Amino acid sequence: MLAFASAWQSCGVSVWRFIAAIGVAAGVAAGPARADDDRQVDVIIKKAVALRRQGKDRQALSELQRAAAIASPPRLSAQTGLAEQALGLWVASDKHLRDALDHDGDDPWVRKNRRPLEQSLSAVDGHLGTLDVWGDPEGALVLVDGDPVGKLPLEAPLRVPAETIDLAVRARGFVSLARKLDVAPGASVREHVVLRLVEATPVPPAVVPAVAPAAAVTPAPPETPADAAPADESPSIFGRWWFWTIAAAVVAGGVAGGLLLTRKPASCMGSVCSSF
Repeated sequence: MLAFASAWQSCGVSVWRFIAAIGVAAGVAAGPARADDDRQVDVIIKKAVALRRQGKDRQALSELQRAAAIASPPRLSAQTGLAEQALGLWVASDKHLRDALDHDGDDPWVRKNRRPLEQSLSAVDGHLGTLDVWGDPEGALVLVDGDPVGKLPLEAPLRVPAETIDLAVRARGFVSLARKLDVAPGASVREHVVLRLVEATPVPPAVVPAVAPAAAVTPAPPETPADAAPADESPSIFGRWWFWTIAAAVVAGGVAGGLLLTRKPASCMGSVCSSF
C-alpha cells in the first residue's frame, strides 16, 4: 500500500512537471510571436506617421486600422486617435485617445507623450457633448445618426457630436421612435424614451361568397300521346249526340212544313169538298 502511494505521488509530480514544461514552452514560443507582431505594428505606425506628414490622413488611418488586426498596443490607439482628430472623426478620436491614456503604464511612448495627447483629447472634447438615453423597453436598440451605439439600458452616457443629431430607438413589436436633438459643445443631454406596443390589426372575418338560391324547377307536364286529344280541349260539337238529335228534328220539321206549303187548299161546301 505504501509502495502504491509512493508510486502515485511520484507519478503525480511527474505529471505536474510535464504540464509546467508545456506552459513554459508555450510562453517561450509566444514571446517571439508577440515580439514579431510588435515589430510589424511599429513599421506600420512609422509608415502612417510619414503619410500624415504628407497630409495623407485618410491613407494613414487605413494603415493604422490594418495594424490593429495584428496587435493593439496603446501607442497604436494614440496614433489612430490623432489621425481621426485630423479627419474630424470626433467620437472615434475621443475613444482611441482615452484608451491610450488609460493604459499609459503599458507603453513607454504613451507615457513620454502623455501631455500632448491630453491636449489633443481636450481639443476633441470641444467638438463633443454627452447623451444619456434611458427608458423602456429593455433591450431596445439605440442609434445615433443611423449608427447603432448600444441597447437600453446603456452602460454609460454616449459621446456624440456637438451638433444636431438624429436619435432613433427601435425594438421588435414596438413603434420606433425618432427625434432630432441639438447638442451643444460640452453639454450633457438626457433623453427619456418609452416605446409603444404595436397595436394588433384586427383580422377581418373571412368573406364567404353568397350562393344564389337554386332556381325553382317547374315540373314538366306528363307526356301526352301524339294521337290523344289534349285533356283541356273540349270534344268537337259534331261528336255530341244531342247535336245530331236536334239536327234530325229540324230536318223532319222542315220536310213536314214543306209538304204543307205545297198542297192546294181545299174548299168544302156542305158535304162535298173540292180542291181549287
